[in-house]
Amino acid sequence: MQHLSAQDAELLRHTRMLIHLLEKNGISLQQLEAEISSSSHLADGLAQPQSATDVPATSAPDESEK
Repeated sequence: MQHLSAQDAELLRHTRMLIHLLEKNGISLQQLEAEISSSSHLADGLAQPQSATDVPATSAPDESEK
């Protein structure tokens, strides 16, 4: 049971960090929510996460990284 509490604490820490980074970059939670609800592919992705088989093991570098 203790490991679950530790995982919860870590998830909360990451959530707070993400909120802080969003706010620091001028993005409110309301803006993010509006963007997610207006972009159907993002809303669908949140409702049904991709399975591990859908994600490539490695990604090709972007043109800017070559």
